[in-house]
Amino acid sequence: MRRIALLLAFVLAVPAAVAMVRLAPSEHWETPPDSGPQLTPPNPAVGTWPPYLRRHAPGPLPTPTQTTGVARIVVLLIDFTDVAPDPAHNGAYFDGRLNAGGSAHSVRSYYQEVSRGALTVNATVIPTWFHSTHPMSEYGADSATGVDDANGPIYRLVTEAVRAADASVNFAQFDTNGDGVVDHLMVVHAGAGQESSPSNKDLIWSHRWAVLDADPTTPGSQPLTVDGVQVYGYTMESEDFVIGTVAHEFGHDLGLPDLYDTDGSSAGAGIWDIMSLGSWTGAPAGSSPAHMSAWSLIRLGWVTPTDVTTAQVGTAIDAVETSGKVFRLSLPGTTSEYFLIENRQPIGFDAALPGSGLLIWHVDDSQTSNDQDNHRMLDLEEADEGVSGDRPTDSGDPWHDTAAGWGPDTSPDSHAYDGSVTGWRVRDISASAATMTATVAHDVTKDLAVSAIRVPFTEAVGKLVRTEVDVRNEGVQSAKVTLQVDVYRETLQPSARVAGWTVGADPLAAQTTAKFLLNFTPVSPGRYIVHAILVDANDEIPSNDERVAHILVNSFAFRDPVTGPGGWTTNGLSSDPNRWRIVNET
Repeated sequence: MRRIALLLAFVLAVPAAVAMVRLAPSEHWETPPDSGPQLTPPNPAVGTWPPYLRRHAPGPLPTPTQTTGVARIVVLLIDFTDVAPDPAHNGAYFDGRLNAGGSAHSVRSYYQEVSRGALTVNATVIPTWFHSTHPMSEYGADSATGVDDANGPIYRLVTEAVRAADASVNFAQFDTNGDGVVDHLMVVHAGAGQESSPSNKDLIWSHRWAVLDADPTTPGSQPLTVDGVQVYGYTMESEDFVIGTVAHEFGHDLGLPDLYDTDGSSAGAGIWDIMSLGSWTGAPAGSSPAHMSAWSLIRLGWVTPTDVTTAQVGTAIDAVETSGKVFRLSLPGTTSEYFLIENRQPIGFDAALPGSGLLIWHVDDSQTSNDQDNHRMLDLEEADEGVSGDRPTDSGDPWHDTAAGWGPDTSPDSHAYDGSVTGWRVRDISASAATMTATVAHDVTKDLAVSAIRVPFTEAVGKLVRTEVDVRNEGVQSAKVTLQVDVYRETLQPSARVAGWTVGADPLAAQTTAKFLLNFTPVSPGRYIVHAILVDANDEIPSNDERVAHILVNSFAFRDPVTGPGGWTTNGLSSDPNRWRIVNET
C-alpha cells in the first residue's frame, strides 16, 4: 500500500516538476508566441530577401543575458536522409571555426575582441553527426509567405537533434547558472544555408529562435526537457557557416535585436554593426564581420558612454575598438532619444570596413526596430547623406577632415525625430586616425568663429592677392563682430607685419556668416601668413576665434604651356637630367 502511495505521489508530482522547468526572466528572454525566427540577413553578394517573405512585427527588446565571463555553447551536428555533410566537416573542424584563439578568425576571437576581453565563448562541439529521419526539405521548405515553415515550425529540427543526442550528451552541464535552462545551444545542419542562396526554397535559413513547443501535435505547449533542464533558445547555422553568420546569431542569444531593416525597404544600420549588414564584411563575405555599433556595445555593458554636459573643445576621440570610448549627447525631456559618437578604425575585425572616421548615431530606444525609415531605433548620420542619400554602406559614411562637421545647419542635421532643434554639433573634425579630435558642443548663447580664410596657393610679386575671411555666428543670438586681419612675411612677429585691417559687422544674426574681402600686394618674394582673429569675442568656444592661412609669393610667374605628353624626346642616356630649367626670365 505504501508503495502504491509513493508511486501515486511521484506521478502526481511530474506535472509540477515539468511546470517548474520554465524560463527564468532574469537570465533568458522569451520569444513572443506570434514572433518568427530572427533571420541572418542574406549575403548581399548573391541575393536579397525572398519577395514572398512576410516579416513578423518585431517584439519588445530583450534583456541582455550573460555578457561577461565564459559563455558555454553546446553544438549539435545533424544531417538529413538526402543531404550528407562534407567529410572534412568533423568535430575538430568546427572546434577551430568556433574556438580558435590568437590571430585566427573565429567566433571566440571575434567576441573577445569586440568585448575587449569581457566575454569568452567556449563552444563544446559534440563530434557526432546525428541523423534526421527526414529529408532537408521537410524542415527547409518555404511557404507562400515565409521560410522554413511549409511543414511546421523550423524548431522541430532542434527537437529532433536534441532527442537524438540525449543518450550521449548530458545537457545539464550546459546550464551553468542553475536556472533550469540550457544557456546556449547551436544546431549545425548539413548542406548550405538559404541566406547564401535565397532562391532555393528547400534550404534552411540561419536564424535564432526558441523551441516554443516540443510536440506541436499535442494540444498545449510542451517544453523540450532533457536531463532535468529545458532546451529553449537556440541558433541554427549550416555546416558552411561563415564567422559573421554565427557571431550575428549569437548576438541575438546575448540579447541584441536585428538592426537591419526587417521590411527590406532600407539598409537599416548598414554595414557598421554585425547585427545589421556588417555580418557580411570581409573577403570572402562574412570572414571579417564588423564590430558592433556603440549602441550595441552599450546595451551589452561593454562600453560606458561619456555624457557630454559642457563644450568639449578639440577633444580627443580614441578608436572605440581598443579604447571603448563613446560620447553620448542627451536631449532634454527624454531618456530614450539621444546621439552617440564613436571613432571606428580598420583595427582587427573592423579592418574590412570600407572607411574610417567618426560615426554619429541617432538613437530612439522607444522604437523596437529599424523598420520605419523616418524614425529608426538606430540610425547612422552619414557624412555623405546629403549627396548620396540614406545608404550606410560605403566609405563616405564616417566623418573626417571637415571644419563644418555636423550640426543643425548640415545635411544630415542634428534635429530630433520630431523636427525640433537639438542644438548639438560636432565641428572641426580632424583627419581619420586612431585618435581623432573634434569640438563637441550644444547650442551656445554666444559663439563667433573664424570659419574660413581663402587665399590663392601662390602669387607673383606685385600682384594683388585676393583674401576672403568668413566669420560665422554659431550662437543662438546676434552678436557684434570685430575682426582683426594681419599679413606677415615669413614669421608671426610684429616686425614682420606688412598689412592689417580691422573690420566688423554689427549685428551678425545667429546661424549666419559674414564675408570680408581684403586685398594686399606683396612687394617681395617669400611665405606670407594671413592671420585673422576676433577681438573681444568673449564667447563660449574661444578655440575657433582665430585662423591662419599661407600663400607663397614668387619673384616670377611660372606658366606651364605643355598640353599632354606628346612630342617629348630624351637622349636615352643616364646623363639625361629630365628636369625643368628656366631658360627665359623675361
